[in-house]
Formats: sequence, C-alpha cells, structure tokens
Amino acid sequence: MRILFVIDGLPGGGAEKVVLTLAEHFLRQGERVSLFALRDVCDYALPEGLDYQVVSDRSRTPWRKITELSRRARQLDAAIVTAEQQGEFDLVLSNLHKTDRIVARSRSLKNRNVWFCLHGVFSTSYLGHRTGFDRWMKQQKIKRVYQGRNVITVSDAVGQDLVEQFAIRPAQLKTIYNPFDIPALRAAADAPGEQPAGDYIIHVGRFHPGKRHDRLIEAYAQSGITAPLVLLGQGKPEQEQRLRQLAQQGLALVYGGGKVGLMGAVADAALEAGGVVIGVMPRGLVEREIAHRGLTELHVVEDMHERKTKMAALADGFIALPGGAGTLEEIFEQWTWAQLGIHEKPCAFLNIKGYYDPLQAMVDNMVREGFMHPRYAEMLPFATSADEIIAGFRDYTPPARKWVQQPAI
Repeated sequence: MRILFVIDGLPGGGAEKVVLTLAEHFLRQGERVSLFALRDVCDYALPEGLDYQVVSDRSRTPWRKITELSRRARQLDAAIVTAEQQGEFDLVLSNLHKTDRIVARSRSLKNRNVWFCLHGVFSTSYLGHRTGFDRWMKQQKIKRVYQGRNVITVSDAVGQDLVEQFAIRPAQLKTIYNPFDIPALRAAADAPGEQPAGDYIIHVGRFHPGKRHDRLIEAYAQSGITAPLVLLGQGKPEQEQRLRQLAQQGLALVYGGGKVGLMGAVADAALEAGGVVIGVMPRGLVEREIAHRGLTELHVVEDMHERKTKMAALADGFIALPGGAGTLEEIFEQWTWAQLGIHEKPCAFLNIKGYYDPLQAMVDNMVREGFMHPRYAEMLPFATSADEIIAGFRDYTPPARKWVQQPAI
C-alpha cells in the first residue's frame, strides 16, 4: 500500500508528532509512505525510509493571501502528479485545518481515498468569542471543507463538536485515538533527569502561545500554592525566554478590547510575545466588530460605565499611554478613586517624547496654588519607560485616604 500524509509543517507540535509516529509504524509494516509538508520547517527526526517532500510557496505578490488556497492546491496537485509516476497513493491523510482547506481544493485527490484528521475541538479554536454574522461565516467556511468528507477525530468529543457546532455530516466519521510508543516512553521515564525535591506540580506541553502557559502561570501566581510549578517541554528560545519573564513578573494587560489604534497595537504586541491580554468592551462596540478576536479573554458588558468598573476590578494598576479626552477621563477617574480610598492601586502616565509634559506642569501648578496636596500629585508619576512604571508599581504604597473612610476594592 502507498500512503501519503499531508501537513502544514513539522514545527514540533502534538499533531506533527502523531503523524510521524503513524508514518514510522506504517514503514515498519512494509508500506510505502510519503509525507508532504507545506512549509519548510521540521523540528523532528524523520523516520528512516520516509519520502519527505516540502511543497513550498514562493509567491510574493501583494494579493497572495487572497489566492493562497487555490494556488497552494495547484502546487500540491503538481507534487502529487510527479510522485504518482511511481504509483498512485492508496490512502491520503490530511492533518491540521489549514492543510485540510488546501487538500479539499485539490483536483488530483478528488474522488480518492482521502481522510481528514482532526486533532482538536474546532468550536474552541475557531469560534471562540465570535458572535453574530462573523460566527456564522466561520461556521460556513469550515462546513464547506468537511461536509460529505471522510473524517478521523482523535476523540468522540471532537467528532461530536464538529457535527453539533457546524452541522456537518461527514461521509464517514471515525474516532482513532492518538498512538503512543509505550516502550520509548518507559525508556525516557527511566532516564536520569533534574527534578525538584519534594512535591511539585508539572505541566507537559510544547512552549507555544496556543498552549496558553501564560494563563497557567498567572493562575499559579494567584493561587498561593507553595509547591513548585515545573514546565516540561520544548519550543523556540524566544518563547522559553518569554515564559521565564512571565514567571518572574506575573504581568497581564487589561484594556478596552479594541483591535484598532495604539491600544490595538499594544495588544497585538503582547499577544505575539505570549502575554495575557484581557479586553472589556460594551456589547454595542462588539456588534460593530471593533473587538479584538484574538484576546486571552474578552468580557462583554452593557455600557461604558460597567466597562470602567470591570476594568478597575480586573487591573492591579493603571497606565495612561498618549491619548485624547477618553484616555484622560479614564486615568483621572482612577486617580481620583485612589485619592478617595475607593481602591489602593497605583496610576501612572507613560510620557513618550514629552507628550504629557504640559499636563505634568499643570499638576505641579495645582500643588503650588494649593488646590492639591503634594502626596496626591506623587500618586500619579510621569515616566518615560514601562520598566520604570512597573518598578514603581511594585514599590507603591498608597497615601492616607482623602475624606472617604471605606474598605478599598
């Protein structure tokens, strides 16, 4: 039998490991096995005897994203035609959704023995916080790929989710659990390795933003658990470094939840670095599709007043970036609440290129003219770097409350 695996790439994930484990097993059974990767990335050792080919895309046209699926399908067809000069493939196994979208468009594989292998719950990965028309459109796109196809899922729950959340009726739907090389696992378990003394908590998984180690670290930091947390896995050096920084700092970003403007750019940068980003947005703005869809969490509230209250409750400190009237209104409210003792959280301005110099002069003038006590002006520092602000927040001690005597939030 001749078997073809198709996958987006081999960057070190679980689905990629499953594909290689199956390929190695088939090779041991004497089958002829090919693996076509759609990206030139491979972090695994390849089994001996595997026909491994990279079907790369070198298009650099400005509209390449628009034509990507049909273009990649043609490239895959060309590779299949060449490979099948040595005999047709009897079985084709497509893995990961991006690959499935391309394989579904392949003319060479039409009416062939093709199976789409699903490695996770699609509604969690692809619907997330989507609502209304945006959610419906995503459901329809996924439905077009798998409707009437042969589908393999790694668990019954994955298949049930596909049928119930996307109204898909596969031609055949089979559950095949992930394969494990038990002797290899036992040998690795017996090998010497470094581990903490005493009890500890361990998480095993690749260091990748999709695994959400950031949430684990944040929850562990808030839990008060004294046993050490051990993260066991592999990943890119920059991702490992980011996780170390998160473990040391325990920082998360809370903001208004938008995808545009300066804060949208800040949210994108934090997410790209593997950080925790929490958005809070009124329902009306979410329905206008202004919300950022890739956040760690998105809290949908009814109005602006509830939004500010929710953000104040979620945050442990408040930083104003350069902005307009809305920015000033929000930071001044938190500053006032801190003066009144409604909360005991620090506030600060990130004063980039002197943007807030006039405002700082005005605050100083309030003190000189007797409209503000110096200790309340000191509550709102103007700093030129985020590191300076964070360091100040860690050492922050709230001053005596102004007038109001009530428990702080």
